[in-house]
Amino acid sequence: MIPVGARKSGGGGSKSEALGEDGGAPPPPGWGRFRFKDNKVWARVDGAGRPVVQGDRVEVRYSVGDEKGYLVAPDRVHGLDEPVDFEEGIPEGAVVAYTDGACTGNPGPAGIGVVLRAGSHSREISEYLGLATNNIAELTAIKRALLALKPPVRRPVWVLTDSEYAIGVLAKGWKAQANRELVEEIRGLVRALPEVRFRKVPGHAGVPGNERADELARQAIAQGKKQPPVA
Repeated sequence: MIPVGARKSGGGGSKSEALGEDGGAPPPPGWGRFRFKDNKVWARVDGAGRPVVQGDRVEVRYSVGDEKGYLVAPDRVHGLDEPVDFEEGIPEGAVVAYTDGACTGNPGPAGIGVVLRAGSHSREISEYLGLATNNIAELTAIKRALLALKPPVRRPVWVLTDSEYAIGVLAKGWKAQANRELVEEIRGLVRALPEVRFRKVPGHAGVPGNERADELARQAIAQGKKQPPVA
């Protein structure tokens, strides 16, 4: 994604006026509403309402009122009604791991779900954690996914999660204020693999792998609650 121009320092109307939405106003002339990654953006369009491609790039902006735009590949810009492929750009043959943690109360009974896929091979993990926080469940799901990989791992690994927190402390350099031991353990697992990438997916938005991981996590909670307490 290549930045274009600079953002305005201020002025102009309200955000909804600048975007031409939220109040039923039509889109500004020459612009259309699209989706880039999991964000709604504006893109320059032609007379047929299609994104304008210049030099194999499409200009998108998060607000039409911004002077700052970004040049992105045309195949990353989708109509709002088009189903989004959250595995787009993941190389063929990579290990794909959808992970999710669920918690009834926070803290409360918690479970994890993992959907692993590598080529034609797949595996699912559903595990009850007992009492835990939602963040612990999200992190533990990622830990279980990485531990489930059979060594030696030579393929790139892509972890798809709806947890911004997990991605932050594991891939964005966020300082872990809690769960430090667990975070460091997972960071060690990541370092031991040749390549691990994290990708944020929206939760409860119909993404098949994420929905299945969530289902596995909630099944674990339901089954765990039925187990008699350990004496």
